[in-house]
Amino acid sequence: RFILALSAILSFFALVTGPRLFTAALPLYELTAGITLVICFVALFKALVNQRAYSKLLLAGFIILSISVGYEMFITHSPSDSRFIISAGLVLFIFIQSIILSFKFADAYHTAEHLTRHLKEEVDLKTKDIRQKSSELEKVNLELKKADEYKTRFFQNVTHEFKTPLTLIAGPVQSILKGKYG
Repeated sequence: RFILALSAILSFFALVTGPRLFTAALPLYELTAGITLVICFVALFKALVNQRAYSKLLLAGFIILSISVGYEMFITHSPSDSRFIISAGLVLFIFIQSIILSFKFADAYHTAEHLTRHLKEEVDLKTKDIRQKSSELEKVNLELKKADEYKTRFFQNVTHEFKTPLTLIAGPVQSILKGKYG
């Protein structure tokens, strides 16, 4: 984090100061850039060892960018003028980044398609299950209604069967209690 903060400060310094002051600070800037490149290489090698997705492609792009930056730093200390190398390296690095992004978007699209298909199948399966259970519940409900109807008829018949003999017995018993017979 320190190197990244120092790089940001030096970049701001390069934008704000004049050419003479920046040229005087150029070795510090180059040292910071070199340390940053080493830190990035270490992180990329860790990603490569851990078999992270697209780490090979990213490492290749970063090597191209690093070679072009190193070459550019070497050229600034020599009399020849070949300033297009860093531009080409940066364009290739950005191109490789766009390839990686397109692969990631394609993977995300295929994952979304798979999940959508899986979700549709899951919804269809659950809908079928709910319809089957609903049909079973309707059958059970119909059987319960029939059982309730049978129960009601049974109690009506039992009540009728008990009421008729009890009515026939109640008349003479009341007469006996009133003292008419005895």
